[in-house]
Amino acid sequence: MVEGVRLSQDEIVDRFGVSRRVAVRVRALLARGMGVSGTVLEMERPGTPTEGLLLMPELLDGAEGLTSEAFTRIAGAGPTDGEELALVANDDGSRVIALAEEVDAGQAQVARRSDAAPMLLSSVATGLTVIGEEEARKLFTPEEVSRLKMIILTSADPAAKIEAVRRLALSTLNAADKGIVLIHALADADAAVRVEAAEALAALGLTPGIASAARSLGEGNLNQRIRAAERMGALAEKVSESEIGVVLTMLAGAINNEESTEVKTVLIRSFRGACGVVARSRGYVGEVLRLLVRQLEGAPELLYRPVREILGEIGRLAPGAMTDLIVEEMSNITARELRWLLYGVLAMFDVPEGRRTDLARLGVADLAGSDTPEEDCKGIGGMLCGWGPVAVQPLLEALPMAEDAQKMYMARLLDEIVCRRGGEDAAERAGEAMLDLLRVSSKHVRLPVLEMGLITHETLSDGLKTRIASELLANTGDFANPRVGDVIEAAAARLGEAALVAAERVLREEEDDARREVACRVLCAIVERHEDAVRKAKLAREMLDLCLQVWYDSNKDAAYLAQAIGLMCALSALSAPELCHIVAELRTVAFETADPVGVLRGLGHVGASRNLDVALRFDIAETFFRLLDTSLPEVTETTLASATNDEDEVHYFGGGVAAYTEMIPACLAGLTEMHVVGITATLKTKIRRFLLDKWRETASWRTIWPPEALEMLLGSLSRIAREAATDSECAVEIIEALSGYLDSVGVVRELGKMFLLHRSSAGVGVAACEVGEELLRRAKSLSGEEIGVALTTVSVIAARTGLGKDPAKARGLRERAVRVLYAGVKADLPEAVAGLDNLKDCPALPAATRDEIRLRLEIISGSEEGV
Repeated sequence: MVEGVRLSQDEIVDRFGVSRRVAVRVRALLARGMGVSGTVLEMERPGTPTEGLLLMPELLDGAEGLTSEAFTRIAGAGPTDGEELALVANDDGSRVIALAEEVDAGQAQVARRSDAAPMLLSSVATGLTVIGEEEARKLFTPEEVSRLKMIILTSADPAAKIEAVRRLALSTLNAADKGIVLIHALADADAAVRVEAAEALAALGLTPGIASAARSLGEGNLNQRIRAAERMGALAEKVSESEIGVVLTMLAGAINNEESTEVKTVLIRSFRGACGVVARSRGYVGEVLRLLVRQLEGAPELLYRPVREILGEIGRLAPGAMTDLIVEEMSNITARELRWLLYGVLAMFDVPEGRRTDLARLGVADLAGSDTPEEDCKGIGGMLCGWGPVAVQPLLEALPMAEDAQKMYMARLLDEIVCRRGGEDAAERAGEAMLDLLRVSSKHVRLPVLEMGLITHETLSDGLKTRIASELLANTGDFANPRVGDVIEAAAARLGEAALVAAERVLREEEDDARREVACRVLCAIVERHEDAVRKAKLAREMLDLCLQVWYDSNKDAAYLAQAIGLMCALSALSAPELCHIVAELRTVAFETADPVGVLRGLGHVGASRNLDVALRFDIAETFFRLLDTSLPEVTETTLASATNDEDEVHYFGGGVAAYTEMIPACLAGLTEMHVVGITATLKTKIRRFLLDKWRETASWRTIWPPEALEMLLGSLSRIAREAATDSECAVEIIEALSGYLDSVGVVRELGKMFLLHRSSAGVGVAACEVGEELLRRAKSLSGEEIGVALTTVSVIAARTGLGKDPAKARGLRERAVRVLYAGVKADLPEAVAGLDNLKDCPALPAATRDEIRLRLEIISGSEEGV
C-alpha cells in the first residue's frame, strides 16, 4: 500500500520545498480522493515536468473518478522528465500518484514516457529495434567510443560530458564496459553529469530508485537533498551486492561535492546499511576510509561524529583490515589534529591484540605533540583507556620526558587504567611513577596527582604507601588553597596503617608546626576509621602515648595534640584513673592556653569515653555548660575575654573573633558526643534540656550567637533526635521546640530529616501533621531555596503512615501535599519531582492517586530522556 501525504499546506511547503501553488493543488487533489506520495513531492521542483503534471487542469477535473488507464493517458500527454509515474489503487479504495518503483508488480499500470532517452536501451534489451545493431555499429566506431570515454573521464565541460554519456549509452559497447565508465561519471564534480550517469545505469538494469535519488541529490533543494540522502541510505541496505559499488561511488561523488554540512552528515550515515558489504572487501574499506577522512580535513568538529560511527562499524566487522589501513593513512597525514581524531576511531572497535602495544606507543608519541592534550587528544585517551594494561608501559616510558600538560594528562590516564580499567597488576609501577611526580614536578602537575585514587590504591605495597604518605605530608605547606590541604589529608588517611609510620616521623622529628598538625589529623583519621575493633584499640593506645609524649615536650601548647589525645582516649580502653588524670591535664590547660579550642574538643572526646567515671563525665559537661552560659566576650585588639558567674574568674579565648566563633562549636560538639554515647540517662536529659534552652534563647535573639554557631546548635539537636538510640519522646521534645521557627530554612530541612525516623511514634506523627499543615499554608508565599526545602519536608510528612490523630485530617493533608507537588513540577522544581517519587508507593494514599503520580513521573522521565 502506498500512502499519500496528509499534511497542511504550510507543512507541505516546509517539508518538501515545493511552491505554495503545488501545495494547494495537492490539498485539492486529496479533497477529491487522490493523494500524492512524498517521494513524488521530493522530486518536484519549479518548472519540472512533475510540477506540470500535478498542475494540469485535466488531472484535477477528473480526479474523483480517474482510473489508472486514464492517468496514464494524461501523464503521457503532458511534459516529461524521464520519471515513471503511476496511479496506485490501494485496497482501502484510496488512490495515490506515486513513482513506479513504489508500486508492487501488477498493482497499477505504469505511465511510461515515450521520449525518455535512457529507456531506449531497455527497449533494445526487450527486443524493440529503435537503433538497429548494424546502424549502431556504423554510428559508434571503436574510435568514437574511445573518444566518448575520454570526454567522460577527462573533460572539464559538463555539457560535453552529458552528451558523451548519452551517446555512450546508445553505443554497441557491452553493458559491463559501459558500467565501468558510467560509474566513474557518478563521482563527477558536476551534479548534472552524476544524474545523467545514474539514469544511463538505470537503463542498464540498475535499481530505478538509485537514479531517482541521484537526481534529487544533484538538483533538489536542501530538504529534497536530505530526503534523497535518507533514501540512498535505505537503498544501500537493499541493493544487490553487484550494485553496491555503484551506490558507494554515487555516495562518494555526492559527499565530495555537497556543500551543506547537514546533507553531508546524512550522506555519510547512509553508508551504515552497506557496512557489511564494505567490510568484506579490503579495497572497499580503504576507499571508504580515505573518502571519509578527506571530509574531516575541512570540518572535523562538524563531521567527526558521523565519520567515527561509520568507520567504527566497519572496523567492528573487519578490525584487522581497518586497523592496517588507518595506520597506513596516518602515516600519510601531516595534520596532527586529523591524526588525533583517527585514534578515536581505533578506540571504537576491537583492534587485534598484536597491534595494540605498537599503536599505544604511537598514540602516546602523538599525544606529546599537543599543548592542550585534555582537549585535543580525547581520541587517544579513549583508545589507551579502552586497552587498559597494554597502555601502561608506553605511558610510563614517556612520562619523565613529557611537558607539564602532557604529564598531567598521562597521569590521569594511568589513574583511569589502574583504578577502573583492569590495570591493577600495574598499580605498583604506576604508583612509583606518581611518587616521582610528587617529588620533582611543578604544582600544576602535583595537584591532579594528589586527587588520584592511584596513589592510595589498595594493592600498593606498604613500603610504597609509607613513602607516598611521607611525600604527601611534605606537600602540605606548598599550596595556599585550604581545599588542597583537605585533599592531601584525605589521601594520606586512605593509605591506612602504612601512613602511620610517616605521620609518627613528622610528629617526632618535624619542627614545622603546620605539618605536625596535618600529620596529627591524619593519624587520628586512620585510627578512627579502622574496622578491626581490637586493632583499633591497640593503635589508639599507641598513638595516645605518642601524642602525650610530644604534647609534654611542646609544653602543652599544641591544641591539635590535645584534641588528638582526647580522641585516642575515647577509642582506646584506658582505665578510669588514667582517664581522670588526662582530664585533669586538659582542664588545667584549657584555661591557661591562648588557643583552648583544641583542648575543649579533646575534653569532649574524653567525655564520650565509655570508661570515664560518671562524676567526672558530669563535671566535663558542667564545664561546657558554664562556657556556653558565659556572657558575650568583649572583643579587644588582642584577646577575647569573658567573665564567668564567678566574679573573680576570667577566661581568655585567644586573639580575634575566630577564637570566639570556634569555642562555641567545640563545646557543642563535646556535649553532642556525650549525649549520643548515652552512658547516663540523667546526663542525656540534662544535656538535651540545656541545648533546647540555648536554642530558644538564641533563636529568639535573647542571646546573640554567630550564625555558624546557631547552625551547629540546630545540627546538634537534629543529630540527637535522629540517633537510633534516642527514644521517640526525646525526638518529640526536640521537634516541638523547633517547630515554632519554621521561618528558618535550616529548621525545615532538619525537621524533614527527623520525620524520616520514628515512623511508628504516635507523638512524632502528631507533630509531623502540625508542621505539614503549617508548611502547606505558607507554600504559596515561599520561593527559591525555601520552597524547595519545604516541598521536600512536606513530601516526607505526607509519606508517613502514622500522621496525626484524625484520619480525615491526615487524608486532607496528603491530598493538598500532592496538589502542591504537582504545582511544583509545573514550576520546574526538582524537589517536587523527588517528592512525588517519595509518595508513589505510599500505602496511605488512594490507589488512584498513586497511579496518577506514577503516570506523571513516567511522563516527566520520558521528557527528560527526549531532551
